[in-house]
Amino acid sequence: MNTHSSFPSDFFLFSSALLCVLNTDGTILQLNPAWEEQLNVISTDLENSRFLAWVHPDDIASSQYYLTQLKQGITNVTFANRWRDCAGYYHWLNWEISAVPHQPKCYAVATDITAQKHAEKVLLDTEERFELAVKGSNHGLWDWNLITNEIYLSPRWKNILGYQDHEIANHLDEWCRFVHPEDFTQMWATVEA
Repeated sequence: MNTHSSFPSDFFLFSSALLCVLNTDGTILQLNPAWEEQLNVISTDLENSRFLAWVHPDDIASSQYYLTQLKQGITNVTFANRWRDCAGYYHWLNWEISAVPHQPKCYAVATDITAQKHAEKVLLDTEERFELAVKGSNHGLWDWNLITNEIYLSPRWKNILGYQDHEIANHLDEWCRFVHPEDFTQMWATVEA
């Protein structure tokens, strides 16, 4: 008796990963139950529909590019796009799609990266606000990465010393070069404290 005969179908049904089967024309043939559990979709609404019908309009061209690569013989593609659920909300999905050799279908695994994309956007917005604050403050700022010894020396910091931004490298050795020798011991003790 072969105890492994139901393994692939069990894996498909019980996996928490977002799994689906596509044909090479971009039609969704089958979704596993994880889609309904995680992304507010109804499998019967998506099955036998076009993959691109669920993709955000701004992501259709790039998604089509990767699907076309699979049709042209590339065996694996990885890309991200925004995917619409049945309620009309978009989720960022990272796709890994593999063509099945000598068959007109592909196996796909999607990972919901919506939270990651949101965190990236928040970080980018925060960095932009910080950069605007630094530029608007007219203060010379520095920041030290203790692991790499790389230091960020703001262009204004360098300008206060009479240098252009490109004339001083952002490295600890460069920063130390501008400390007066009589002040170096006290400065280094303060930095290490």
